[in-house]
Amino acid sequence: MLTYLVRRLAYVVVVWLGVSLLAFGLGRLAPGDPARDVLARTTGRQPTEREVVAERHRLGLDRPLPVQYMSWLGGAVRGDLGTSYTTGEPVGQAIARTLPATLQLAGSAFVLAVAIGLPLGLLAAAYAWRWPDHLIRALALFGASIPAFWLGYLLILAFAVTVQLFPAFGPGGPSHLVLPAFTLAVFDLAMLARLTRAALLETLGEDYIRTARAKGISERRTLIRHALRSSLIPLLTWTAMSFGFLFGYSVVVESVFAWPGLGYATVLAVQARDYPFLQAFVLLMGTLFALLNLGVDLTYTWVDPRLRFGRLRTAGG
Repeated sequence: MLTYLVRRLAYVVVVWLGVSLLAFGLGRLAPGDPARDVLARTTGRQPTEREVVAERHRLGLDRPLPVQYMSWLGGAVRGDLGTSYTTGEPVGQAIARTLPATLQLAGSAFVLAVAIGLPLGLLAAAYAWRWPDHLIRALALFGASIPAFWLGYLLILAFAVTVQLFPAFGPGGPSHLVLPAFTLAVFDLAMLARLTRAALLETLGEDYIRTARAKGISERRTLIRHALRSSLIPLLTWTAMSFGFLFGYSVVVESVFAWPGLGYATVLAVQARDYPFLQAFVLLMGTLFALLNLGVDLTYTWVDPRLRFGRLRTAGG
């Protein structure tokens, strides 16, 4: 088991390095000159070529790309993610300032997705090919297909403008969180319901499920205690990865609802060509997914002991 854990940690390091290279390279492939943009924004006029050259030197953009990458990577390893071109503050401080709002939004959406999506999937499997199943599948298809930004505007129009039940924009009390959290949760909710239904239907066809039914075990107990437990591996994978997806979707949802989180700050950084902030955001997302994948993989051995024993034999052999 220790050998396996070391291998997985080494994999996380390799993925982290790959993501760092991707984060650095994508910004450099975009057209335009960030030095010129920074000067135009700070001075309110078009800068001269001499000013642009001096600004590129100040920002370190005139150095060879490999030197820029290694300098940035070395700083990232030490926790120094550079200085924002937009605000002039350290990127680490900017992330620390905006991350709690995104965690609040993503965490609330995650709870909604699991609390609604999992029971809907169970209900659809229990009533497979009957009207509750058809209704849930239709709603799940709609939820998985509707763009988040469009759904957000529809909810604002319906519940903030027409009914005036919830606030439309910005942070505040719990009521301010309802519309953006639900908007963010809908896609994951729909996908979890569909995945739960599919996994349960596949498991319900197994011989041991037929045996349980033949012994007179109730359908509810068979579904929850036997079928759901055997279907946990794909459900755990999606549920854990969905938390990472929520961070990605937050870029759109926070823009719609003017939620002052990391996603909204990233949109502003894209508009301002703020390389350090964008690089840090991509690196953070890649690290999050790598760690989530590691956590899910280790959780498998707890859910299914057969995987643990198989890995131990592999490591020992």
